[in-house]
Amino acid sequence: MKPYFILLLTAAIFSGTSSGMPFMNMKAKSPGITGMAEPKVDTTTYKCISGSQFLITAYNTGIFEIRAGRLARRMTQDKNVRAYAVTMINDHEAMNKDVLAIMQKKGYAIPAKLPCDLKAKYKYLNQWMGKKFDRKYAAVDVDEHKLIVALFTETSVKGTDDEVR
Repeated sequence: MKPYFILLLTAAIFSGTSSGMPFMNMKAKSPGITGMAEPKVDTTTYKCISGSQFLITAYNTGIFEIRAGRLARRMTQDKNVRAYAVTMINDHEAMNKDVLAIMQKKGYAIPAKLPCDLKAKYKYLNQWMGKKFDRKYAAVDVDEHKLIVALFTETSVKGTDDEVR
C-alpha cells in the first residue's frame, strides 16, 4: 500500500503547481444557476478508522476516481486533462486491484455501490462540459486526493493492522 500513498501524496503536492499537469492550476468557479452546490472538503472525515474502514474507503475512492476519469475523457476537450484522466484511471485500477486482494484475503465485504458523498461528486461533475468541466474536475480531484492522502497518512501512522499499514 505504501507505493500508492507516495503516488497520492505526489498527486496532491503537484495539484497546486503546473508541473506536469497544467490544467490543475485552474480555479473552480461557483456552480452557477444549476443550484447544485460545489462539494466541500472535510478533512476530519477520515480520522482514526479501522483497517476494514480504510480499505473500503480506499476502494470506494478508487472507484470514484476511475468513474470520474472516464467521465473526464468524454467531457473534456483538453488533451492534458484527458491524459491526466487516463493516468487516474490506470493508477486507481491498479490500486483497487491490490485493495481488493487484501479485502478478499481478510474476508471483508466488497462495496456494491458508491457512498452518497461520492455519488454526489460524480453527479456534480456530470453536469459540466469543456473548460468548465475541466475546472470542476480539477477542483474535485484535488479535494478528493487531499482527503485520501489524509486517510493514508493517518492509517500509515496510527493503523493497527500491519498488512493494511
